Formats: sequence, C-alpha cells, structure tokens
Amino acid sequence: YSESPCVIAGDRAQLERLLFNLIINARDVTPDGGVVQVELARGESEVFCRVSDGGPGVPPELRDRIFEPFFTTKGTTGGTGLGLASSYAIARQHGGSISVDDATSGGAKFTVVLPAFVARDLELFPAPSEPIVTRHPGRPLDGMRALLVEDDDALRRLATRMLQRSGATVDAFDNGV
Repeated sequence: YSESPCVIAGDRAQLERLLFNLIINARDVTPDGGVVQVELARGESEVFCRVSDGGPGVPPELRDRIFEPFFTTKGTTGGTGLGLASSYAIARQHGGSISVDDATSGGAKFTVVLPAFVARDLELFPAPSEPIVTRHPGRPLDGMRALLVEDDDALRRLATRMLQRSGATVDAFDNGV
C-alpha cells in the first residue's frame, strides 16, 4: 500500500451508510466488548477499506448468502437482513466490490474495494452552469425536512443529531408504520 491519500468519487451519504452498516454489524457480533478495527489503504488504482471485528466470524456455509437481501443470522431479535445487502449494492454502484474473510486474530474481515479518484476523472464531472441551490456551507440542509426510519436506537439518535446539525428538521421513527 502507498501512503497516497485515499480519495474516491461517490455519493457521500451512501458511502457513509456502507461504512455504518459494516461497523454496526461488527458491534453487534461483539456484544460483550471487543475491538472493531477500520483500516484504509490505497493501491495503485483502488482504495481499500477493511472493517475487522473480534466476533465469531462468518461460517463458510454462510459466506455466499450474507449479502442477500433479508438474510440475517440475528433471528427475530436482531436486524432486518438489509445492512450487508445495501452495503453490497452501494459498493457495486460505485464500481467496487465487497468481500468477507476470516480475520487472522479471529472474527470477520470485510474488505471494500473502490476505484481511486484521480485528477483526470474531473473531466467526468463537468461543473454546473449555475448553482442549483445556494446554502450556508456550515448547514447544507437549512430549511429542509427529513423523514428518518431506523430501527436501531443508537443509529437513529446519531443520524437525527447529524441531520439536525446540518440544519434539517427531523421526524425520526423506529419503524415504517
């Protein structure tokens, strides 16, 4: 790996969601405490993000299914089975991939590989002829209203605070009903 900056082009909110999903899963498999490690590295033309945990790992017979929508090992007490599926979709939408392996110290290691952004890529993103919306740079969501549905209490509180700090009025719920 080089010491070059790990820069990618993409939808910031989606990429944050991808990372949140991996970290929340890592947290959930280490309920009695443990280490969740996030690493970033740059290869020649890609950026690697690895999230490792000290949980039980992913059994080989489940590795082909964990990225399927609605597949969960948490039963009725846990998640919806959408976290890893959406992480997979986000990685693919950004021209990348995601995989899982056993971590060397136990647990699981999820690796996201995304294309690195290089200066010549600027040609792909022409500057708009005029600004669509002008907002205060510190509060980009001023005047907007957000509907947030998240069943994880901690994640819902965090997302609500982040949206409010960005200026949005937030209606937050723990289910779609």
